[in-house]
Amino acid sequence: MPDCLFSLTFLTRHPVVAARLDILAPSVRAQTRIIERFAWLPNAGLLGTAYDYLIRFELQRLFPFSVAGDWFAESALARASKTAGGRDLRSRRRTPHDEIAAQLATARAIQLAYVQFEEPTREEMLQVAGQALVLADLEIQMRSSPLDVRPAMPPTDAVPQLVDLLQITPVQSLGGRALLLNPLLGTKAISADADLISDGRLIDFKLSTTSGFNKRLKGQLLGYLILSRARRRLDPGFPIVEKIGAYFARHGQLWITDVEPILAHPAFAACEEWLLEKAPQFCENEWRAGRRWS
Repeated sequence: MPDCLFSLTFLTRHPVVAARLDILAPSVRAQTRIIERFAWLPNAGLLGTAYDYLIRFELQRLFPFSVAGDWFAESALARASKTAGGRDLRSRRRTPHDEIAAQLATARAIQLAYVQFEEPTREEMLQVAGQALVLADLEIQMRSSPLDVRPAMPPTDAVPQLVDLLQITPVQSLGGRALLLNPLLGTKAISADADLISDGRLIDFKLSTTSGFNKRLKGQLLGYLILSRARRRLDPGFPIVEKIGAYFARHGQLWITDVEPILAHPAFAACEEWLLEKAPQFCENEWRAGRRWS
């Protein structure tokens, strides 16, 4: 089995893992639901991943010193090319691999141009949002069916809604002096990429219909916290996570909490050790059962 390819959300929903993590913050309950500014969104899963890309581009534009992780589709395509031994140069047929590579090249060119704009117009925002949807489409395909990926064909009617979501986002509040966009957390055996670490705040972006620190989100954020600490033990230059939270894009609400009470919990050290030891086995079991990223 390759390194763990599972969503941290998927892992922390496992009943055994969820029960362990719930012990660390049992008193936390879901907050009162507030009014959604976007009550309905088509294909929310695709739009959520596209929003992750778009807010990353906006943060790169406003905070040029930010450090961004790799695009999943670019890395996956490079791995696939290496595994396949490269393209047969004798063939002149344009393959799906070629079309995907061309889509990624276009997306990268538009993204690089966008981050140079001081005040992008709505048309420029719509253009880069369209590329965020392309990247989201490819990422979802590559995570779920890496051997059967086709060129992206995302719904164009979602592009204006994606820009509308960006325009209500408090981007300056998400920014900071030290920004890691899509940082990789964990170890070689078990890893996950987070959305954002900003001045010690680990923030996850959510397009869910609910808001607040519910049980499911709690498990995911605690998993991120544990994996961030594992990464820092391997790399002392990696930032210390002092707060965890989420930005609820449909609601325009940013929620943050300190990690100190969680770290002080008498069960934290044992839970952290258990998760880092057992998580790879959970991943391998699911891999052998044919259940990957969801």
